[in-house]
Amino acid sequence: MPLPKDKLTDEILALFEVKKMEAIASYRARGQAYQAETTDALKAKWIAQITAMADAAPGFDQQLMNDYEAELGIRGIQAPADELGDVLERLCARSKSRTASWTQEDMERHDAQLEQDLDTKVRPSGSNKN
Repeated sequence: MPLPKDKLTDEILALFEVKKMEAIASYRARGQAYQAETTDALKAKWIAQITAMADAAPGFDQQLMNDYEAELGIRGIQAPADELGDVLERLCARSKSRTASWTQEDMERHDAQLEQDLDTKVRPSGSNKN
């Protein structure tokens, strides 16, 4: 499904890229622990972590998943989202179930956080909001 072409979508995609760069910088600053891993091993470990996230498994470690993705990024390789199969469906279902119970206040808080991230990391100083 193609993404809509509008300013907000472009800003959110830019925010994703900024967050990737920040994750890589953090990973490098902490010593790049998975540098010796093979690309196939990194992909398998990333898939295991995102599967654990989708299943709300106790073994899920967000930092570990971010580090695997950062090491792949340093190598110029995208995380293998196309290899997730039904894991992506489970992850989407879990996300929908979590957000379905959000109150208006919850939605406003998350929206405000997104706006703050966009303002501080993507939008030029003094730019107009959407």
